Amino acid sequence: MATVTIQAEEAKRLVIKQLTKVGLNEETAGKIAEVLVHADLRNVNSHGVLRTEHYVNRLQAGGINPEAQISFQKTGPVTGVVDGDDGFGHVISDVAMDHAIDMARENGVGMVTVFNSSHCGALSYFVQKAADAKLIGIAMSHTDKIVVPFGGKTSFLGTNPIAYGVPAKTKKPYILDMA
Repeated sequence: MATVTIQAEEAKRLVIKQLTKVGLNEETAGKIAEVLVHADLRNVNSHGVLRTEHYVNRLQAGGINPEAQISFQKTGPVTGVVDGDDGFGHVISDVAMDHAIDMARENGVGMVTVFNSSHCGALSYFVQKAADAKLIGIAMSHTDKIVVPFGGKTSFLGTNPIAYGVPAKTKKPYILDMA
């Protein structure tokens, strides 16, 4: 199998094309493409554009709400909740991080919980936004049961993804994304 290399903008364009072909609006498709290409550029291909086919299949099967009405409710000066209306986690998590950044700028800390969401892609994308805003970002998520505990026979645990983004005086912030 040959490897094909294309420019990031071309990859985004192709992802958008595939997602809009199955009924997703261009704005949502664009955010998903941005997060997927971000993962590929970080060499985390498991969360990159190769997931496009999976998302197309989920849309066609009705597993993701293509017209999600994402809502935010502030629950305190530094806390809030985002209801993703069963839409794409990429967009929902982006909304959550934007609100967390706004609260942190205003009050020093911002914490947002998300529910009714789906897979959001590489968490590094979201903590990068915080670090670019000169803030420390932390993002975490749950996963399906895919890990067999020591001595066990069946999957019981998730991989507990977590990511940190810390601004630095150097050109690039410190980003750690792991599971």
